[in-house]
Amino acid sequence: HVTDERALAKLDEHAARLTNRTEGTDILQVFKATRADGTDPRTGTIDYARALETGEPIEIADDYQGVCECGSPHRGCCGPQTVCGVGLHVSHDPVVAMRKSGTIPLKPVRFFACAVERGDVIASDDEKMRVRRLHVVDELSQEDVFGAPLAERIARVRAEIETWKAIP
Repeated sequence: HVTDERALAKLDEHAARLTNRTEGTDILQVFKATRADGTDPRTGTIDYARALETGEPIEIADDYQGVCECGSPHRGCCGPQTVCGVGLHVSHDPVVAMRKSGTIPLKPVRFFACAVERGDVIASDDEKMRVRRLHVVDELSQEDVFGAPLAERIARVRAEIETWKAIP
């Protein structure tokens, strides 16, 4: 879904730096959808926008006691291998990140491209990943994620359809 080549290039550059620091480390490209202020949609306490500004990684302490998605205030409540539980929740796709995070009613939504070292993945499935640490690499615009605004796309399609009239 991501169309912003600049963001993807920044992610590649960041991955190269991490790989050089930790030889052989696999770097995964993931995305986070946040509230308008750049904080996580569930608690509002994890600031992805600030992490992008400072360049510092976001990480969950080993002794962090949070409330997992099932609503229980205990660590890893749904089991260590489930994507539900205490940790940083991200997705391989920014649109899925928005859908899974519950940010749709919190418009406007901000999107961040992040890099995760494979060793920091706690659990994952086809849509979501729970990690203990990530690096925020770039912020993506709505257009980066969804492409040109819908009205612009419709106008282009209508203009193209008009040219079809000349086809014999």
